[in-house]
Amino acid sequence: MSVAEAGAVGPPDQGDRSDAAVLRRGLAAFAELGYAHTTVRELARRIGVNHNFVGDRFGSKLDFWFAVVDFAVAEAELSSFGGDGTLPDEELLREVVRHFYRTAAHHPHLHRLFAEESAHESERMTYLFDKYIEPCLRQLRPVLVRLAQAGRLPRAPQHVLFFAVIGPTLGMTHAPLARRLGRPDDPAITDLEGYADQFADMVIAGLLLPPA
Repeated sequence: MSVAEAGAVGPPDQGDRSDAAVLRRGLAAFAELGYAHTTVRELARRIGVNHNFVGDRFGSKLDFWFAVVDFAVAEAELSSFGGDGTLPDEELLREVVRHFYRTAAHHPHLHRLFAEESAHESERMTYLFDKYIEPCLRQLRPVLVRLAQAGRLPRAPQHVLFFAVIGPTLGMTHAPLARRLGRPDDPAITDLEGYADQFADMVIAGLLLPPA
């Protein structure tokens, strides 16, 4: 699913009508078109159902969007914090960043949806931030504070550190640009995972200061 998702050009195969398949097609539509341009009729076409399906099954396009996001975040394990409480802070941060980039490699549509919604103030942005972004940051903040107090992190505002980490996901989600920059047309998932790990190593190397 991951490689097909990463390189998909048109709607996925519509033979599978399972809940998971329907929600994945919805995710692809919202990620590729944006919420405002994803009409109920276009959703029905991409899912392979009649135009009443979304309303009958989910109530509204917005309710379907909520269902898509909740399913996709759970499937990608995007909000899992990682670690078992025994890792040093530096290694825990490294593992969190690596996991984040690997989810972008496996689930680029989900990251594209987050990026698109983050550019607009809306009920959907509030939902993403309150339910998924802020809880993850709440768990990570003590790690960042301890690293900063130990002189291992720059004393930068939270938003600067946050965007320093999420920026490289463009390398996973913007395939047309990546191809023009030299990435193979149809990379294997193992290649994408390798790119994700390289991004993580470079970002952590740039963030972490040498021990005092």
